[in-house]
Amino acid sequence: MDKLSITQHSHAGFILIEAIIIISIVCILLTTGIPSFKTTIQNNRMATSRNSITTHLNLARSEAVKRSIGIILCPSQDGLSCWDNMIWDEGFILFVDSNNSRQYEPGEQILRYNSRSNASIRISTSTGRRKVVYNLYGFASGYNLTFTFCDLNDLTEPKAVIVSNSGRARLSSTASISESSIS
Repeated sequence: MDKLSITQHSHAGFILIEAIIIISIVCILLTTGIPSFKTTIQNNRMATSRNSITTHLNLARSEAVKRSIGIILCPSQDGLSCWDNMIWDEGFILFVDSNNSRQYEPGEQILRYNSRSNASIRISTSTGRRKVVYNLYGFASGYNLTFTFCDLNDLTEPKAVIVSNSGRARLSSTASISESSIS
């Protein structure tokens, strides 16, 4: 056997020290990368929750104008009734209020039901606002409403969706004053 083939053959694999160094580098990269990856995932969950509420608000407004009748968006745990609460993360329904009672009653059409969004995000509304009522002109009855989205894991800052009296929803990068002062 010649000397050249022996030399090439002896360098074919890793030695133990090289393997330990590579494993150490991979562990360090994972240790520093995973926390920021969790934050990215939570930011995406927050954005998904905010977009879902905003989509339902826009649908409620457009359906109210299109049908010339009141449309209501309210929190719901079962998809069959409004929950008399300001917590929306258990789910919500969008329905046609055909008799103007401002409550879902059997026979009224449910346009959408959205079940629990994400266990790590708390969605709540302004004090006293347990539902969003759109009239036939697309206006949201009452005063301005703020949906506040809080990360229960404290990985991201609170965010908000604000609904004006005209019925338009807009995203906000900060929580409402009443929510941020409580936290």
